[in-house]
Amino acid sequence: MAEMKVFVINLDEQEKDTGCAWFTLPYNIEALKQSIGLPPDSDRYLISDYDFPFEILQDTDLDLLNNICLAISESEIPPEDIPAIQREWFPNLQELEAGLCNVTYHRNCSDMEEPSERTYQPVRPLQMCWSGM
Repeated sequence: MAEMKVFVINLDEQEKDTGCAWFTLPYNIEALKQSIGLPPDSDRYLISDYDFPFEILQDTDLDLLNNICLAISESEIPPEDIPAIQREWFPNLQELEAGLCNVTYHRNCSDMEEPSERTYQPVRPLQMCWSGM
């Protein structure tokens, strides 16, 4: 899996070199904040750059991103397929975070008959067949 990274800037310390850094998610958010000089309860940060399979905003919640990255790393879904899955099934990052664990993903199948013929276990609520782009 490709690493998902964010460049986070402490808005109170942005003139200092220590007030910003790259982080690979998932990461301990308290440790992340501490390493750029932010108090644990502060949200005075900005994501100025990122390397993600989907778009994020500068003020996206770090805990939300961390949870999504954890869900992606625990799933069998290739990160490069996340943008298309998000567009099709999840209108925002909060719903992606909540719903990703309910996705059973079958790559390169034409319909759901193919995977159902190969598996005999109960299925999760959302299944998708993906032929790729």
